[in-house]
Amino acid sequence: MKKALALICLIAATAVMTGCGLGGSFCGGTTVEPILSDKPWANSNNYEYISYDVTRYEAVLADDGVNYTYGDVEATGSRSVTLVTVDGNIYDSGELDKVNAYSEYFAANLGSTANKRLSPGADTYSVLYSEMTLTYADGSNYAGKTDTLTSVLIFRTSSLLPVFSEKQADYQSSGVRYTATADYIDYRNVFTSSEGHNVETSLRNESTAYDNELLYYVIRSHSSLTPGSSSSVSVRNSVYTGLDNAENYRTMAFAVASEENGTYGVSGIDPDRDGFISRYFDDGEVEYSEEDATDEETGLVTPKGYSLPAYYVSLQYSNNNRGATKYLYYSKTGFDYIGETTERVLLQTLDFETDSDGNPSSITSSLISDYKTSTLM
Repeated sequence: MKKALALICLIAATAVMTGCGLGGSFCGGTTVEPILSDKPWANSNNYEYISYDVTRYEAVLADDGVNYTYGDVEATGSRSVTLVTVDGNIYDSGELDKVNAYSEYFAANLGSTANKRLSPGADTYSVLYSEMTLTYADGSNYAGKTDTLTSVLIFRTSSLLPVFSEKQADYQSSGVRYTATADYIDYRNVFTSSEGHNVETSLRNESTAYDNELLYYVIRSHSSLTPGSSSSVSVRNSVYTGLDNAENYRTMAFAVASEENGTYGVSGIDPDRDGFISRYFDDGEVEYSEEDATDEETGLVTPKGYSLPAYYVSLQYSNNNRGATKYLYYSKTGFDYIGETTERVLLQTLDFETDSDGNPSSITSSLISDYKTSTLM
């Protein structure tokens, strides 16, 4: 297994998206039927929770002058996502109360049980909650300050198409706060910020675009999540729509690395063997490293902990201004619990920020730290 996500992780600085995805091992075919009918997160509890340890590193040019590796830690934090599938009428569940409490806009315009703007129709609804905090390390420009991002998204369970989303941000590092709301029933986007940038933008009645907050789940349930395949999805971003006062509608291209030269995986999971791995895997079923191990040939370090095989995905805007590539690692091994299996769990993400010259300046890693398919765990 290639230690693609070892503690010291080398990423090519020159990697760019091509017509088939990233060059080299990322090139492959395409698939036209995108979303699987059986969602990989489905379970009898209609619940999935994933938490991540988040670390932002300085991006340092490696000795070969081409690749970048982890430098000093700039910030640490956590991220969590909770996905609830509403079984039946959403007005008979408690999820609307949670969304009403989170969003003043939703409570005032869509969350009333009197007018029932959310008509179930032939589909049911799911709700995705997310939260991320990042605290800057001593010695950084923002030492001790914490950035916080939260969001709520209601979407149709089968199609994954959005109904409502809201994202709230509080950046202590810059002093900026904002709320970005996308109402896909009345087709409007409302953006307010602490800097006085307050706008309302009309949205198109577009039935093929996903909300940006669900992007990782769209890829997770995509039929092209197989080695050597590539595809693209259309997303709308309420934050950029607000900043530009024009609907932000973009195509995201993703490519899954082929396995012609070996497989990929994520290492360093649950290093103390006291976490979630034992809930879903039997002893000896998953490879475990008792200590950090360095490959003498490549110099890559496999950190202490469990290793899981993964689909290695690159993600980038599919246009001329593509920006930095994101890397996603979805489990190839199912998570089994009392006879039920959830698939393609997102194990780790790598996000790159670039400087004015387009070179990586920081690498943010989010590594899975807990996984639950029941509120009783």
